[in-house]
Amino acid sequence: LKQLEYIYGKKITKIVSSGNVKIEPTCKEMPKPADWCDTVLHKRALSASAINEYMRCQWQFHIDRYLGVKESVESSDIMNASDIGSIFHIAIQTLYTELKRELHNGPFTKDALNELSNNQLKIDKAISGAFSQVCPKNDNKDEGFNSLVYALVKKYIKNTISYDSLQTPFVLDACEHKCNAPLTDKQIMFTGSIDRID
Repeated sequence: LKQLEYIYGKKITKIVSSGNVKIEPTCKEMPKPADWCDTVLHKRALSASAINEYMRCQWQFHIDRYLGVKESVESSDIMNASDIGSIFHIAIQTLYTELKRELHNGPFTKDALNELSNNQLKIDKAISGAFSQVCPKNDNKDEGFNSLVYALVKKYIKNTISYDSLQTPFVLDACEHKCNAPLTDKQIMFTGSIDRID
């Protein structure tokens, strides 16, 4: 409201209401086809986002996961939080995979991690590569919002390396490891990705 008042130079009357507000669920439980459980739960692994989608709205889950109708994704010039997280994960995976190779699968040491942290060229290259994978049409790190994201991801990487250097020595077994595991005794499979296994 303050912004509207400022932009239009008009005073806006505000009315504050208080009391008990009851919010009814917007999405009712839906009837499921006979083969729903077999098709959705037993033949496919469910990710955390799929489970969250089911908890949020069973109808949307049914349309997306059972019928396979996907919402069209509008391309945007501005990255969202998921894109920023993906850029970080890809960049740190690249850096740590290369370091693991350089160390011949040996333990990560404080000196090796400090050397990596000081290698700006290597970090920049990893972030640029991650940008290109996540946002191929918008990967110029020197433009507007991208420069902020680039600086943020670089800070995350530096902080991660700094923290990890305090945990040395450790042996990196895997980065971004894909896994499936039964969620219940009914053999509902859960799928996900483990950031790192030491």
